[in-house]
Amino acid sequence: MSETSSGNDSDEPAVKRSRFLPLDPTEVANVEKGGRRRSRNSEQWAEKIFQDWLKAEGKDVSLSVADRSESEDVVAAGNEAVERSVRAGLGREVKKSSVLSLEEEKLILDQKICQIDTPTGLNYRMGFFCLRNFLIRGQKELRNVNIEDFQIVNLPIGQALRFTQGHNKNYRFSLARAGIEQHRPAVDCHLPDIISTFKQLESKRPKVWKKLKEPPHPLFLTPRQSFLVDDDVWFKEGPVGENTLAKYSARMTANLPTLQGKIISNKSLRSTAISRMAEALVPQQDGMRQTGHKDEKSYAKYIQNPSGVKDRAAQRIISGEVENGQLLTYEAALRDEQLCFARLQVNSACYFLSEVP
Repeated sequence: MSETSSGNDSDEPAVKRSRFLPLDPTEVANVEKGGRRRSRNSEQWAEKIFQDWLKAEGKDVSLSVADRSESEDVVAAGNEAVERSVRAGLGREVKKSSVLSLEEEKLILDQKICQIDTPTGLNYRMGFFCLRNFLIRGQKELRNVNIEDFQIVNLPIGQALRFTQGHNKNYRFSLARAGIEQHRPAVDCHLPDIISTFKQLESKRPKVWKKLKEPPHPLFLTPRQSFLVDDDVWFKEGPVGENTLAKYSARMTANLPTLQGKIISNKSLRSTAISRMAEALVPQQDGMRQTGHKDEKSYAKYIQNPSGVKDRAAQRIISGEVENGQLLTYEAALRDEQLCFARLQVNSACYFLSEVP
């Protein structure tokens, strides 16, 4: 909004200076304070002021604000932004990480790359157990877990590996607010495989620390490029990075044809643990206490049907199975299949400290 004026009565060339049309101070105050909240009155007032300015400047007033080229540019830019978002994946269905069956887990752990006779194999195997049995949440927690968080303990029912630093699922964890309610119960795992893996990992770490002299020390250390099986030390002092830890599960399953087409990630092992507890009749509240979940819906999102328990129960109903002279109910069939599945997991049992008498 402008006008041409010399500013005096001399013969000096005219100077173009800005001028503003008079505005209603009350209306301006309402808009600034948000009192109108983009009401229709505010929009009409703004449109009227704009039209008055167009007339004063001798511009075309036959077009509405929405029809002007500036508005068209904004709409075009918005459409282009939406198209870019769609190409980047906006609106696509999010695929869940696959869970593993007992047979698939055995295939993974039987591979040469997951054996404890190499430093990389040791890290892979311990990482697998950390995610599945100790319910550590992804690469960030794997990077932050320390060797001091684990200890071998002797209990009346035998030796166990105890993990003591599990946190509740809390996206805004504050150390200042940390309390016992933000920590999961300690986990005692009695599997000989897990205990022997940890002992081997512990024995092949640096004996003298030059950089990180004082504990705590990271659990996952960078493997030495060259080593001998009989060497006392297989690892450097530096920790394994988060990006590498994020790929552990995918690398462990990359060469297994039976898992091709499945989405295997670190989250898969956590989902496997939760699904397995659900299928073995572990009450949801007990499962949530072990995983650190506070929300039932969030916990339920992890539960899948990797062992086919629900499918087998449904097929028994479809087949018209009879029990005690009456058609078998789904609840009875499901419980029967869950109990059968639970008996298969004896060799994968992991005892939580809070449950040990």
